[in-house]
Amino acid sequence: MKDLKKHISIDDQVKLLERRGLIITDTSEVKNTLSSISYYRLSGYLHNFKNNNTDSYIEGLTWHRLKRIYEFDRKLNRLLMYVLEDVEQTFKTRLSYTLTSAFPDDPLVYLRPEIYRNRTDFDKFNGIFIQSKEMPASSRCSTRLRLDAIFSS
Repeated sequence: MKDLKKHISIDDQVKLLERRGLIITDTSEVKNTLSSISYYRLSGYLHNFKNNNTDSYIEGLTWHRLKRIYEFDRKLNRLLMYVLEDVEQTFKTRLSYTLTSAFPDDPLVYLRPEIYRNRTDFDKFNGIFIQSKEMPASSRCSTRLRLDAIFSS
């Protein structure tokens, strides 16, 4: 098993970034950022800037550039989530309408296995659906994550 990361103070995180070659001109800005954005979250953006087979970064890499990349990714992620929410809602509405139009007398038609092409996916969905009905509402978020995992594979 891979070793878990141990606690490193914010001061030591800054020193580590500098030791690896990240150019930092305003240490207080970096410390302030690291107090609200995890070092490990930010360090994920540095992998593509590492020199081959080392922990050091390419020459000339600055904190300012790293922060701009992080901010771009954060804004892109929020934009995509905003847009995808509308796409998801439209898809679910049209799917529901189409399905209930084909079976107007059966509001639970989605629970009938014969309407699915793949019985295995239906059985997985049905198992999670039944579990989610037995769970308190506060636990249902993890059910959605499991559904996403099933249908994305």
